[in-house]
Amino acid sequence: MKLSTEPRIIYLSSVCGVVAPPANSTYNASKFAVEAWSDSMRIELEPFHIKVVKIRPGQTNTQIQSDWGTTYLANFAKAPLRIQELYGGVAFVMGVKEILAGMGDSAAPPSMVVDVLVKTLTAPHSKLKPAYFVGNDAHGLWRALEALPSHIVDSIKRTF
Repeated sequence: MKLSTEPRIIYLSSVCGVVAPPANSTYNASKFAVEAWSDSMRIELEPFHIKVVKIRPGQTNTQIQSDWGTTYLANFAKAPLRIQELYGGVAFVMGVKEILAGMGDSAAPPSMVVDVLVKTLTAPHSKLKPAYFVGNDAHGLWRALEALPSHIVDSIKRTF
């Protein structure tokens, strides 16, 4: 493997920087910032022949992925009972646990992200795209949601 000598900047974003899922607002905001910054940088650096690329992983089998559900449920348990009831109480918790149980099965191995990173480091400029979605959920659900009207997207997101 030989690194390209053509200059490039690679940002690690997320599908959460393209289509913000609920219950993840601060993370989504940070990834939207990465997306905006990299879009601006791509245009600003083009006259200098510097490519800017975003890598957008979906669910990836990492510690942050497994800790998310535990933290989410712990924070929900700390909410006032009135708030918990507005969300559906025990039924909501059971639904979240069911979703979390299925998430691990679809999470991509970290090596998929590394493979795309290596590709962006070694490919000639002419082969680089502005962004790469990584993982089954990123290529399927999240990429498809990017193209739909917001009222449909919001309805789909509510099922999560």
